[in-house]
Amino acid sequence: MMKQSWLCMSFLMTVLLGVVLYSGTVFAGEGKAADMKTDSKNEALKSVVEKSIGKGVNILRIEDPEKSPINGLKQIRVWIEAAYGETPILYYETEDGKMYVAGSIFDVEGNNLTSMAVGRPKPRFIAESEMQLNDDYRIGQGNAKIRAVLWLGTDPLSKRIFETSYKIYEENKNSMAIYIKFYPRSERDFLKMSMMTCLKGDEAIDTYKLLLDTVPGWGSDEDLEVFKNKHVSKDAVCNKALIGNDIELSKKLKLPLNPVVLINGTMLLEELNKANISRLSGVELK
Repeated sequence: MMKQSWLCMSFLMTVLLGVVLYSGTVFAGEGKAADMKTDSKNEALKSVVEKSIGKGVNILRIEDPEKSPINGLKQIRVWIEAAYGETPILYYETEDGKMYVAGSIFDVEGNNLTSMAVGRPKPRFIAESEMQLNDDYRIGQGNAKIRAVLWLGTDPLSKRIFETSYKIYEENKNSMAIYIKFYPRSERDFLKMSMMTCLKGDEAIDTYKLLLDTVPGWGSDEDLEVFKNKHVSKDAVCNKALIGNDIELSKKLKLPLNPVVLINGTMLLEELNKANISRLSGVELK
C-alpha cells in the first residue's frame, strides 16, 4: 500500500504542470474505436490534446482506453502526425471520465512506465517520385535494391550521416545506392553547397566530401572563390536553382528541419547502421 501511495505521489508531482482538466461528457463504455467526428468522447480528448500540445495538431486516431499502472486511471493512446511519421502519445483518464492527465508515470526505480508502454513511432513513407531524385548526385547504381536518400547540408551532423552511409555503401556496392538532396541549414551552408551544382557524378560527390572537411567558419566569398578556382573547371555551369528547388520541395514534403535519411522511401528513425538499413529494406548487408 505504501509503495502504491509513493507511486501515485511520484506520478502526480511529475505531471503537475501537465494536468489538463475537462469537465463535460461522462464517457460511454468501451468498444470499437469510434469516428472522432461523431464520438463526443474522442472530441473531448481531442480538445485536451490540442491544449497540451498546441492547436492545429493533426490527430490521426485515438485507441480504446486500456489499463494503466495506476488504479483509477486508464491510459489512452493518441496517434498524431509528425514530420517523422505517426507518433503515439499516452494520456490518462479518470474512471468518471471527467479529468485527463498529460505526463509520465515513473515507478519507484525511476523507470518511465509511460515511455515503455506508449509504443514506437511509425516512420513516414515518401515515394521516390515525390522526392524528385537526381541521378547527377547519385552514388552507385540506380537499380540498386537499397536506395538511401540523404537530405543533407555541410554541417557536422550531415557529415556524420554521409560518412557512415558512404562506408556502408562501399561495403555493399552491389546492393546499395545513395542519392544526395540539397538541404542546407544556413545561407553559408547554401553557398558552400552551390559548389556541387557546378559538377555532376563522382566529381560532385568528391567536391561534397571536401566541403564536409572544411573547418567551422569557412565559406566566405573569398574562400569560395579560391575553392572554385581550384576544384571547378572554368567551363563548368553552376546551377544554384537546384538547391532552391530542393528547399522548396522539402517544405512541400514537410520534412523535419534536421538532416533526413530515407531507406527505400521510409524514414530512418533509429541509429544509422547496417542492421537498421537491412530491416527497412529487407536486404541483408555485409
